[in-house]
Amino acid sequence: MQISDFIKTHYKILKNSLLVPIPLHPKRHKERGFNQSQKIAELIASKTNCQVAQILKRVNHTQKQARLSKFKRTQNINNCFTFSSQINYKKNTTKIIIIDDIFSTGSTLEEAAKTIRIALKIQQKPHPIYHYQIGAFTIARARLSATIQ
Repeated sequence: MQISDFIKTHYKILKNSLLVPIPLHPKRHKERGFNQSQKIAELIASKTNCQVAQILKRVNHTQKQARLSKFKRTQNINNCFTFSSQINYKKNTTKIIIIDDIFSTGSTLEEAAKTIRIALKIQQKPHPIYHYQIGAFTIARARLSATIQ
């Protein structure tokens, strides 16, 4: 399925969402030259009424997840994000959708969602999106090979 097909099929779910791309650590971003999750979020936003918000910051330069077991992935990603700023959102925002490129174990998405939930709870002012939904979108699903599970 193409991303454009996904957008057409799931437009109602995406409507009024704040898209939050998984950030790269600055060192990894410099190596790669771009953030693939940011590019995916921008593509979705260009076809919908969604806005992209870089509200997460990666504070730890973690190992690449690809060759790690589920347990090591969870350890590797633990506390690697901080909330980078106040959320500036459209008035009708009701959902936060975390955008990543590949889903393997869900460790990265879970850690990002945890960081967002904690940040929204401790912010001084009540948020209209305090009763929000957090979801996720990835473009691929990877299975762990038997050798690294």
